[in-house]
Amino acid sequence: MRNDIDEKACLALDREPDVHTYVYRVAKLAAREATKFSSDRTGHYDLAMYADRDQGAKAMSTFGSTDFKAWWMEFGAHRAGSYFAPRAPLRRAVRSLGLRFEGRRK
Repeated sequence: MRNDIDEKACLALDREPDVHTYVYRVAKLAAREATKFSSDRTGHYDLAMYADRDQGAKAMSTFGSTDFKAWWMEFGAHRAGSYFAPRAPLRRAVRSLGLRFEGRRK
């Protein structure tokens, strides 16, 4: 079996407003899902969650938290002999929605 992918058609999808809307909705859903995986007792992390629609030509959106401890919650922290284990709420939210998470490229 052979599949040919029409790359021009795939690139044209990025210009469709419905695709931009769908991608933004998924980012908002992922941001909401990430609050389920956070272990923040104060609620500041959850209140600082955001989803943004990128204004470029590609259908892209971002989500995350502007809370100062968001990096610690995602990746953990070592300080003065104590250890804060990573909770990875953003990565877990992406996986729970059945999406693929692409980590840092090496």
